This record gives sequence, structure tokens and C-alpha cells, in this order.
Amino acid sequence: MKMATKYVKEDGPLTDVHKRTLQKCQYDIVPNLEVRDIIAVCHRDEILTSSMIEEVEAKETGSGRCRAFLQKLEAPSIKAFNSFVDALKEHYDFLATMIKMRLSEEALVQASINLDLAYDIAPIDIETLVPEEFEHTRAILKKIGVMTKHLMVRYNVESEAINEDKEDLNLTKITEGLKINTKSQANQMPPPSIHQIQFSPDREGGASASMDMTLLLGAPKQWIERFPVSSSQIISSVNRSILDVPRIREKSTNRSALPYIRSIAELSNGEHVTCGTDAGYSHKALLYDDQWNAEQILVADKAMCVAPNADIVTASCQTSGRVMLFDIKGVNTRDKINKTLPTIADPVAIAFNQQQELVIANGDKKTISHVNITTGKVVDTTPCGMFKLSYSIAVTNQNNILIADWGDESVKTINRQGDLLACYKGDGDYTLKSPRSVCVDSAGNIIIADYGKHHIQLLSPEGNFKKILMNQSDGLENPTAVAINRQGDILIGTLSRLHEVTYMA
Repeated sequence: MKMATKYVKEDGPLTDVHKRTLQKCQYDIVPNLEVRDIIAVCHRDEILTSSMIEEVEAKETGSGRCRAFLQKLEAPSIKAFNSFVDALKEHYDFLATMIKMRLSEEALVQASINLDLAYDIAPIDIETLVPEEFEHTRAILKKIGVMTKHLMVRYNVESEAINEDKEDLNLTKITEGLKINTKSQANQMPPPSIHQIQFSPDREGGASASMDMTLLLGAPKQWIERFPVSSSQIISSVNRSILDVPRIREKSTNRSALPYIRSIAELSNGEHVTCGTDAGYSHKALLYDDQWNAEQILVADKAMCVAPNADIVTASCQTSGRVMLFDIKGVNTRDKINKTLPTIADPVAIAFNQQQELVIANGDKKTISHVNITTGKVVDTTPCGMFKLSYSIAVTNQNNILIADWGDESVKTINRQGDLLACYKGDGDYTLKSPRSVCVDSAGNIIIADYGKHHIQLLSPEGNFKKILMNQSDGLENPTAVAINRQGDILIGTLSRLHEVTYMA
């Protein structure tokens, strides 16, 4: 997408539209961007001075450095903003694309607001205007008309819904009436992702979705596909290819506090959270630093599962039947919210979907519930009997739920109503024996840890077998947990070791 430099001077100061774009994109940029990857380019292009870089580098965490960088970026010119977006393209193309789309959206929204105001304050009697004022106003309106036509051509938008009545000349109503040209694009646009949907609380405290048409107008399919499924992942897997021979590394870790990993996740700051069993057979949830040194106990006993979502860490506890929320430093800053979350007798597995809802598997009733973490209300719960025995769930790009059903030796796919969409059991040498954990990468590929077969299976987004990524001959014994880290690699926890597998190039 090309910046419209015809009407915007690059040497001008950053506009309010640019600043709002950065503010709205922070939620996706902060957990995804390691500023150190682009800091040399930013210094070369004079986006940051040496003193600014020192201030950014002084922050201890990746998210802290990113926030400090974005604050500095609000001061320079539009040229610096454009240079920043260009710097992202090499390693963070999905972020560059997202920022451009959001900038376009903000510009259209601001134009709508400004034209609404112009219409409201326009004189009723144009005869009151002196000739010079009238000609100047007329020239501006003609320019607006020409630019609007060019935009509608660029976005391939029909204007049939625009009514010429005075009431419908309000631009907000006009933009609400704009629609994608269904003849040429309806079958080309993919299902919306989290970046294309606006959510608002419904009457039950849940989340209702409405398509953000301004953001979708004219968006090429390849842009949308580049967005990652999770904001905790740095690298999108969509445009990467699967390696013929995965690169396997055993991580050097200090995990004596929790040798047996039950579930695992990497956080946006590079640290980790795990759930497992210690030497005394207590089931704990622990927070580790980026060198795998235990920092803090989140749940002291009967911990069941952990899951991250941007700057939130969740841990479920069998004793209390609660799912607790922490910040990425392990500080429970959400006491008020925690008290409102529902009590579930046996919260064996947890995950987040793209609507930022907490998805909880109830090991007692074998149900899957969706919870709004802001209100604490249960939005949806499936019927009973969704699985036999499970310790891990994941959410697909389509917001369906994957269940690693140990008891049924299968991985099931259900929708939020509980309808069974697919059931994968494997075949031949790849028949599942004890599927212990499941996760999804940003391309929608499904990764399964089979505890009994000592291997890691890779499936396509459609649930078809692709290959074995790691097995016993590679040193894998009883895998118990899989997760995707920020680099797009797989973290594999076992009874005694931790592996990292690079499987995409």
C-alpha cells in the first residue's frame, strides 16, 4: 500500500491521525516488536538520536523498550513515521501492513468527522457569502469531490447507497452506507480476523462483533493473511515454508523448581510461564525469566494450566476452581476482575480466542465455556461430553476449539456451540496414542504432542497430516506440552527436558 504523499508533506509534523494510529496499534506492536532489530536503521534514517536510543535501551524488557520507542516516535515528522514503517518491512512485514491499513482507516474517519462539522456549520443562505469566499469554498468542495471519487475508485466502492436528500449528506451516514463491490470482491475477501472486527459488550456481558467496513475497504487478500493469529507471536508463519529437516535444539534451562512441564507459554517480554509438577509432587504454576530461572510462584498447588494473552497471564487452579489473571511480571493487579470470574470445578485447560475471550475446558462436566474477562460473565457453554480426558485446548484462526482428547486418542475440532466439526485420530504409524497437548501457529497449522508415541505431529489448517517434526530418534521422550514462541518456533516440554524446534523458513 503506497502512502499518498501528494496531499501530505513528509517534512511536516506528525498529524493527529498518525498519532492515533500509533496509539491504536500499540496493542499489536508492543508484544510483537523487538526494537533492537530495527534500531540501527532507525538511527541511520534519523528517526532516533543517540540520546533517544540510550533511553530506549535503558528499559529492561522488550515491551518496555517498544513502548519507549513508540513514545519517541510521536514527536518526529511524517517522514520519520514512514521510515519506521519501511524499517519494519524486512522482519515485521505484517506489522507494517497493519499500520498502513490502520492509518488509512483513521484518515477516513477523521475526514468523515471534519466533513460532518463542515456540513453542520455551512450557511443556509449562500447569498451571504461574498464572491471571493464563495469561489474559495466552491474550489475546496470540488477538490473534495474529486478526491472522494478517486478514493472510491481506489477502494472499489459503490455509492448506490448514498441518498441525495439533505439528511443523508451527513458523511458519517454516507460512509456507513458504503459497501464492498460484491460483484468483484465478495468471493475474494477472506473471513475477518481480530484486526478487522470491532467488539462491544452485549446485553449478556459478552462480545458482539460488527464488521469495520472502513478498515476492510479495498484490503487486498494478501494483506489480511499476513496478520498473526496471536499477538504474542513475533513472526507470522503464513508466508513461510516448512523445512524438510527441522532444526532441533535442547534448551539449557534451570528448571529444578518445576522439572515436569504440564503446559508452557512464552510471554511478550521473552519470559515464560509454565505449569507442572515439582519434586514434591505439588502442581505449581511458575513464572520464569528469559534465562529460565524461576522468579515467582503464581499458583502454589493444584495448578492445571497456563495461557498468555498480550500482557495478561492466566493460570487455572483445581482447588479453588478459579482462573486467575496476572500481569506479565506475575503481579495480580486484577483482583476485582478475578473475583468476578466464574468458579469451575475442574478447569483442566484454558486458552484465549481472537475476541479476547477466555476459553475454559471443564474436566468434570466435559464442557467448553467462553468467558468475557472484563465482566466475568460466561458468554457461551457447550453441552456436556465434549471430550473424555483432556489437558490442553487451542483456538484456530476461525475461532473453533481444538481439544487434545487423551481419553479418546484424538484431537477434536468443535465450534463454540459444541458441534463436532472434525476428529483427527491419525493413520498407520501416525495414529495417535496419547495426544497430550495441542497448539496452532499463525498460519493455522496444528501441532500435536503425542505423549505415548513420543512424537510431534504437524497438521495442515484443514487437519490433514503433514509430517513428524520430532520423534524418539531425535531425543524426544514423552512430550507433555507444546507452544509457539515469539520467533514462530515450537517449544516442547517433556518429563525432564525442554526442546525448541524451528520448522519454518
